[in-house]
Amino acid sequence: MSWDHKEAIRDYKARPRFHMDNKLDRPEQIHMYDFAKINRLTESDFTGIFEAAGGKRFSNDDSKEKDLNADYVIGNIIVELKLVEEEGFEKSARQQKLSNLFTKYNNSPVVVIDPNTLTYEDQRKYFNILEGPIKTHVKIASKQLKSTSSMLGEGYKKVLLIVNNGYSAFGIDEFKAAVDKRVKNDTSNIDYVISCGIYYYSDGFDSFVLAPFEIKEIYDKADTDTDTDTDTDTDTDTDTDTDIFKDIRESWSIFLNQYMTKFSTDTSKERQARLPVLDLEFEVNEVTFVKPSPPLGKESKYFAAGRQRINTSGIDDYPIVAMTFPKLSRKSWGLVKDAFEDSRYLHESYEEWAKFSLDEEKKNKNNIQPFVPVPIKFDTLLRHIENGCITNFIDLCNYTNELFNDLIHELISLARNVDDTRIELEKYILLVNQEIGRDKKNDLCSIYSINNTDKLGVLETLLENEQIFFEHGLSLASAYAIKKNIGIVLHYKDKRYAWT
Repeated sequence: MSWDHKEAIRDYKARPRFHMDNKLDRPEQIHMYDFAKINRLTESDFTGIFEAAGGKRFSNDDSKEKDLNADYVIGNIIVELKLVEEEGFEKSARQQKLSNLFTKYNNSPVVVIDPNTLTYEDQRKYFNILEGPIKTHVKIASKQLKSTSSMLGEGYKKVLLIVNNGYSAFGIDEFKAAVDKRVKNDTSNIDYVISCGIYYYSDGFDSFVLAPFEIKEIYDKADTDTDTDTDTDTDTDTDTDTDIFKDIRESWSIFLNQYMTKFSTDTSKERQARLPVLDLEFEVNEVTFVKPSPPLGKESKYFAAGRQRINTSGIDDYPIVAMTFPKLSRKSWGLVKDAFEDSRYLHESYEEWAKFSLDEEKKNKNNIQPFVPVPIKFDTLLRHIENGCITNFIDLCNYTNELFNDLIHELISLARNVDDTRIELEKYILLVNQEIGRDKKNDLCSIYSINNTDKLGVLETLLENEQIFFEHGLSLASAYAIKKNIGIVLHYKDKRYAWT
């Protein structure tokens, strides 16, 4: 019997492919929380702080701001205020530099911006890349302080007050270290640095704030930190604190209490209010770079199973995870060959059918949609043919999908965390899921086939560092288990960069 090979393949590929049941293990539809925003600090806030401490603006005439002068004078101290509000990852030139730096270490579709993964030399490059805005502020402040000092005469201490007002790429310690470095390297006109800011963290329910106010005296070619406090306590004295610095600290503390009271009780926010520190993300050359938000430091009181994450992948249902194919024994093939009117799709001989199966597998190599032959028992197939449930090749393909669906549901329900497995298994499929930040779309999954029947053990990599989230990965791992005729799937979640 002659038949059109191209037509057969076209019809075969057009058949329905596997989709997970919508009701089973469906990924949660987690929406972005309406996070409470926190007001940015303003120059007028600091004017109030210095006036309360006994200081004043050097000039109340805004028209003179184009001239080189500092902002405040209090006692024998001149203070220049700088608010660092630029987000470090927003500029494309900086993104490209970071991409060049981190892709040397990681070729995954999602790369975590973690300086701890870099060599010492590359860590220096990383911080140099991010220090650009701070370097600019320090250089300008140096000129302003020098100019104001020359106007007022000798005997004045020159102080840079620099505020992290939204540069969330830098944490507290990183920001302070970057400021100290730039002051020491780029100027000799600054005697003291005050690093401060309001660092706001929240998961939508739990929220907390860190508000460091750290004073450091700058010594020539010295690296002596006179205040290592990084908590919200603003009353710790240092050796370099004069009475004026103590007054400024006290004024900051009073302001901070008022500020936090307003944050807790006042629903109105300033136009430039900002969200808590969340994941920072950008894309270069189709690679996603993520700096995950830092851990909140304690378990959630609201989410018993852990803080909920968002999923902006666009996948609101399980995607296709396999191309199924009816796997027939010679006896089963003979049965359907005689029973089907469209038997041309089964080829002229069992050997041709088997070759067709192998050819299809070679043509459909797709790590995230593997070709999966599904065994069909002869007795079950005979019963369905006799009952009229399977009458043609398309019915056979649809029945193959149903079998696959039952098998994969069972595997998913039996899947276990590898850490909870107390017995040694000879064979299993292992899913490794790396959670990255708040958004599931940035997660990476790897799937391995483990065979411990040999003393040395055998590990086959089926999939590595694919940008898919856990629920999708578990379905895919189960599909591989069916393909490999393995009856158990274990999984492990790497939460090093997780939303915790």
